[in-house]
Amino acid sequence: DRLRAIFQASPLPIVCIELDGTVKLWNRAAEVVFGWTEDEVVRRLLPFVPEDKMGEFHALLAQARKGSLNGVEVRRRRKDGSPVDISIWTSPLSDQKGNAACIMAFISDITDRKRAEEEIHKHEEYLRVALAASNMAVFNQDLDLRYTWMYQPQLGYTTEQVIGKRDAELLPPDLAQQATDLKRRVLETGVGTRGEVEGKLNDKRICYDLVVEPLRNTAGQIVGITGIEYHSQEAHD
Repeated sequence: DRLRAIFQASPLPIVCIELDGTVKLWNRAAEVVFGWTEDEVVRRLLPFVPEDKMGEFHALLAQARKGSLNGVEVRRRRKDGSPVDISIWTSPLSDQKGNAACIMAFISDITDRKRAEEEIHKHEEYLRVALAASNMAVFNQDLDLRYTWMYQPQLGYTTEQVIGKRDAELLPPDLAQQATDLKRRVLETGVGTRGEVEGKLNDKRICYDLVVEPLRNTAGQIVGITGIEYHSQEAHD
């Protein structure tokens, strides 16, 4: 019939699940994502739930019987055993008496997105390790040159002490002026630059490289700066 034709033509995997967790309907998109045909799964428990995830599955099923699941992300498996990350939305269907009769589950394959997120997380971990082993501080500042984010601040400051402040509130006038002039140049020209900041702080002679780039929003407008401080030397006079 027409409804079944629409169900089968959906580009998203759709599964109709009985209240006991067995499959009532399984469309072609579900077959493409998971590998099982409708004949292989109907009247059986969802095949893509691994044994060690059955507890989680029954907890979600109980929740779906009472209401809806909205974008719940879980890892399941394909017929060939490979993992697949999915996001699930559900809606309970009621009979003529208003009692829950079955559950419609709409599924999105998010495997590629999750892999990309894992790669980003891995690279972030590598970066954190590299920064921790160096004398580098990484930061963002807004158009008013107030710090909005700082990783691994140097010169004895904590992140909490830096956020919301300008260089003039953290450094002696000479050092602050050098850093501020360089940063304002980037805001005015939109071109990244690199310079050296040198002077005295707490009776110590310090010298660090400052690399600054414009920070832009999705529309390409400059909303601040991002930069790196590399503290190569710190010595007493």
